[in-house]
Amino acid sequence: MSMVTVPLPAVFSNPETIQSIHDPQIRESLVDLAEEFVREVNGSGVSPSDPRYGEIWVKARERADEQIRLQYGQRFLNELR
Repeated sequence: MSMVTVPLPAVFSNPETIQSIHDPQIRESLVDLAEEFVREVNGSGVSPSDPRYGEIWVKARERADEQIRLQYGQRFLNELR
């Protein structure tokens, strides 16, 4: 079985950047997005060894990153990556 590497959602990519955000509302929003991502992936009931798991991961990552882009802009999203 071959392993496939997929990118992390932006909320997990750079913890130092998130910790350095001074606005507590933004930090809380990012924590909420991270928790939502975990719930979406883990709550799917699909095993990580199942090929569908990767699809679920990618869709959840895209949703989380898009939410950041919509709320805070592309530049902010890029800084998190």
